[in-house]
Amino acid sequence: MKKTTKLFGIFAVAAMTVIGCAKEIDAPKEEVINEPEEKVVETHTVTISTGAPETKTVINEGVSSASFKWSADDASRFHIWENSVAGTGIALETNDEYATVKLTATFATKSASSYTYTAFLAKNVANDSDPQVPAAQTCTGTSYDPDADILVALPVTNEGAVLEKIDMRFGRPCVINKMTLKGLTAGETLTKVEINSDKALTGHYDIEGEEWTDESKRITLTTSQVVPAEGEVVVYFVTKPVDAATLTVTAITNAHVYDKIFTKTINFVLNQVTVFGVSGLSQYTKRDVLTLPLTEVTGSSYASFNSKSYTEDGHSSAVYAGTIAGGNDAIQLNANTSTSKRGIVSTTSGGSLKKVRVSWNTNSTDTRALTVYGNSTAYTTADLNNSFGTEIGSITKGSTVELSVASNYGYVMLKASNAIYLDEIVLFWGEDTRASSGLKWTADGSDGDAVTVADAIIETGDDDMPDAALYNPNGISLGEITFTSSDTDVATIGEHTGAITLVGEGDTEIHAVFAGNATYKSADVHYTLSVTNNRSACVTPSFSHDAGEVAADTEVTVSSNTVGATLYYTLDDSTPTRTSSSSTLVDGSGKPYVVITINAAMTIKAIAMKDDWNTSSLASASYTISGSTKLLNPTGITFSTLKQTTFTASWTAVTNASSYDWKLSTSSTAAGITVGNTVASGNTTSTTCTQSGLSLTTNTYYLYVMTKGNGTTYLDSDGFTDTAKEDAILIALDFTKTTQRPDDFPSGTRAALSATSYNVDGYSFEFYGDYDGRWTSYLIFGKEGAYVKLPTISGKKLKNVSFSTPGTVSTNVVPKIMSEDGSSTVYDNKTKMATNKSYSWDLTGTTAGTRYRYQVSNAYNMQLATLVLSYLK
Repeated sequence: MKKTTKLFGIFAVAAMTVIGCAKEIDAPKEEVINEPEEKVVETHTVTISTGAPETKTVINEGVSSASFKWSADDASRFHIWENSVAGTGIALETNDEYATVKLTATFATKSASSYTYTAFLAKNVANDSDPQVPAAQTCTGTSYDPDADILVALPVTNEGAVLEKIDMRFGRPCVINKMTLKGLTAGETLTKVEINSDKALTGHYDIEGEEWTDESKRITLTTSQVVPAEGEVVVYFVTKPVDAATLTVTAITNAHVYDKIFTKTINFVLNQVTVFGVSGLSQYTKRDVLTLPLTEVTGSSYASFNSKSYTEDGHSSAVYAGTIAGGNDAIQLNANTSTSKRGIVSTTSGGSLKKVRVSWNTNSTDTRALTVYGNSTAYTTADLNNSFGTEIGSITKGSTVELSVASNYGYVMLKASNAIYLDEIVLFWGEDTRASSGLKWTADGSDGDAVTVADAIIETGDDDMPDAALYNPNGISLGEITFTSSDTDVATIGEHTGAITLVGEGDTEIHAVFAGNATYKSADVHYTLSVTNNRSACVTPSFSHDAGEVAADTEVTVSSNTVGATLYYTLDDSTPTRTSSSSTLVDGSGKPYVVITINAAMTIKAIAMKDDWNTSSLASASYTISGSTKLLNPTGITFSTLKQTTFTASWTAVTNASSYDWKLSTSSTAAGITVGNTVASGNTTSTTCTQSGLSLTTNTYYLYVMTKGNGTTYLDSDGFTDTAKEDAILIALDFTKTTQRPDDFPSGTRAALSATSYNVDGYSFEFYGDYDGRWTSYLIFGKEGAYVKLPTISGKKLKNVSFSTPGTVSTNVVPKIMSEDGSSTVYDNKTKMATNKSYSWDLTGTTAGTRYRYQVSNAYNMQLATLVLSYLK
């Protein structure tokens, strides 16, 4: 039951839109039930006569007043009170013209000396007590949104007895607005209008509490109106009363986005709707609205996103990426520093940037600013940490919400001067107002028809170059133009000269790319270069001895019959290039040759090359020494990975071996990729190798060992033996280095923490108790049961714990390894720690995938310089 008398009295006094209506109240029809304490149930019929049969929701064109007409479906939305008691079983009767209605309601009241009747009609009421102005409305033609139709009756009090006739009036607790958008482009279709305010525009009205709730500062109007020749479109919408609000109106058509910010009072006007026009709208081609749902970033920690674009009406083709957080359910940007990759960039242009607008979250501190940068070329997420482009300006919390851009930039970067929170970022894109670069490929580089295809011929000593040159009417510096060839095996081109060098037969695209500058638009013009190769080819090299077995010290002559050519050759079965060994010998006619002595098994490969000639075909011949003995492959090969980059290998010695070659590879065949290579001289059977760039968590490595002889009596072994690594993982923390310490470690001051997580190489440690970082030189672990939970790694067990102490320690400290819950001890050497000492515990009895903790076993502080954990299968 709602007490509405006071409320409706207020509405009657306020400057509401008021329509006078004649109303009659019949005398009580009958007394149905007599209840104790003079409480009775009465049925009253209230007759309401309207002044004209016009529709209740129509606003007449050219007239600002609104008039009403009742309809049969209003019964469920009409509510009547008598003395603050809600009527029940309300029935609606209408005449043919709907000019007069009878509302019959039953009341359970006590007898009283006066009777107060009130009523209201809310078309959209779901809860009888909360009429609503919705945030989404329609604005088609001459009708405002009927779902926002709220009418409230002036309370009428009868003293002593029911009168034969009661005059009642109806008004509105909300405002009907007629807004004319001026300066639109004729022929375009208006599809959406967004109205944003710094004050609430919509919400529910709590009848009993006499207040607005569930308020929103945005109204979205949907429509489909073709802009007439005068460029003006009228839209209607309903709001709660607002004094001196700053409104942002954005109108979206099928071709453009129109936008303006202005201050407007939206309040009651007696017998009228609020009428105003919006002129001077700025025109844009598209706009993008960046929000947390767009980026899909959740939580307060920073997370990166890529390839996100706005997909609503009027969106551009721009794609965004960045690193932000979702703190306070907002877009959170951190400080604009060279060490923080936090911000937003556009990686695909949306046009020419014209304006940036933000909605500040209330958690942002005043005077904090969003800095806007522009660029003519695409940003990458890496640019957030270095190349910012040109600074355009800033938007400052507490004073500004948008920044206009006068220059033309196709790409934008957004970074913060300090931690800020934004509800949304809106970027407006427009036409690029710079002049065209005028660049195009023509036959001779002067103005004329553009060339799309050009031919070139490679000939011995005289190349026929293409009939294509860059037309550059505005004299743009070649340093700003980048020339590229899509296939450098066909032709290469000087990066900033455009000089073409023909290489081989085929087709390639020749591009001239201009990123644009303050005066001229960007451009990428190209043509297809089709190259025919008519050069003579060098004669393929030949060998003076056929491939196969030869005696030791046999000389093989490799030669080509092309005068003036150069021989390039290899002896290790690799393919020769211009960087391979070459000959300087020529015979009497100028033909090249080289003499190679065969003293060991080898494969000779050779090519002949000459300037302005095609390279010869590849020639190859493999030789072995006759009568030699082949070495055995090594056996017993093993190796271990005790640290992330150090491998210790061993094998069984091979008789008559002079040395060994060994390799690490990611392949289980000898042809795999080599990631480390060394030679163990003599008859060594073990060695240690340190090789950087290895990933123990993602690769299995294989070891290959090849036995080598002296090259005269013995052949090299012809195979490899391999074995898989043990797949160990090492996690090391060095508290003496600031890069190994958590950012939130206090320096020199003890901090009590119940549980703090710290990640190293993707593995999580959890610190419990209190600790501090003493002058960044070591970790001090608080006494009385402080401990750290060690990482758990699926499929691997904790095998070894090593640690070292600094120059200052509590000499009574005894650490140990315990189960995760501390109920059992896994390792306790009962040894007190000493200064500047290293300890290594080889653990037994641990279980794969199980978490353990490192703990102080007595009531003393513990100091650590390093902590190293090894995990094995």
